[in-house]
Amino acid sequence: MCLIPSPIQAPRAGLLFLAACAAAITGAAVMHQIDRVEIAHLHQAAAERERELATRALRVHEQADDAAALAQAAYDSASLAIDQLMQERDHAITAAATGRACLGSRVLRVLDGAPGVSVAGLPSAASGAADAAAAASTDPDQADGDQIATDADVAAWAVAAGGQYEQCRARIVALNSYFSRLATAEKDRP
Repeated sequence: MCLIPSPIQAPRAGLLFLAACAAAITGAAVMHQIDRVEIAHLHQAAAERERELATRALRVHEQADDAAALAQAAYDSASLAIDQLMQERDHAITAAATGRACLGSRVLRVLDGAPGVSVAGLPSAASGAADAAAAASTDPDQADGDQIATDADVAAWAVAAGGQYEQCRARIVALNSYFSRLATAEKDRP
C-alpha cells in the first residue's frame, strides 16, 4: 500500500477537511445561537419575575396605606369626640363649681412631681376668692401665698386626666387596627 496520496486522493482529502471545518464552524455557530436564545429566555423570565415582585410590593404598599388611612380616620373621629366631650364637661364644671378650696398646700406639695401631675398654674390662697380665703384662714398648714386647689381645679384635672387616658386608648386602638390589617394583608399575599 502506498502512503503517498495519489493526485486524485489529495483533493478529496482537502475537501473532506474543508467540509469537516465548515461543519465544525456551523455547529459552533448553531450552538452559539442556541445559547443566545437560552440567555434571552432567562433574561425574559428574570424580568417577568421582577415585574411580579414589584406588583406584589406595590399591592402590599397600597394595603399598608389603606390600613394607615383607616386607622388615622378612626383615631381622628375618636379624638374629635373626646375633645368635644371634654369641652362640654369643662363648661359644665365652670357652671357647677363653687370655687371652694379642696386641696391645701400640704397635699399639693405631695402631689407636685408625682407621675403625670403638676400643680403649676393653680391659684394661690391669697388670690382674693372669698371661699378660698376663708378656707385658707382656717387651715393651719396653709401660709399666705401657698397654692390651693379649688373644686373647679380638681374637677378640671379629673376631666383632663380622663381625656388624656381616652386619647391614649384611641391611639392604641388605631395602632392595633393598623397592625391587624397589615397582618391580614400579609396572610392574603400569594
